[in-house]
Amino acid sequence: MNKKQIFWLIVAIVVVALIDFVKVVPVWASLIGSVSLACGVITGWRGKMFYDKYIKSE
Repeated sequence: MNKKQIFWLIVAIVVVALIDFVKVVPVWASLIGSVSLACGVITGWRGKMFYDKYIKSE
C-alpha cells in the first residue's frame, strides 16, 4: 500500500470510530469529545508550526 492509501484508510477508520462514539455515548458527551478532539488537533498543528519556525535550528 502506498502512502495515499494508508492516509485514506486512517481517515476512514477515524470517521467510523467517531460515528460509533456518537451513537454509544450521550449527545453532550459526544459533542464535548468531538470539540475537544478538534481543538487538540488544531493546537498540535499550530504548536508544530511554531516549533518548526522559531525553535528548531539545524
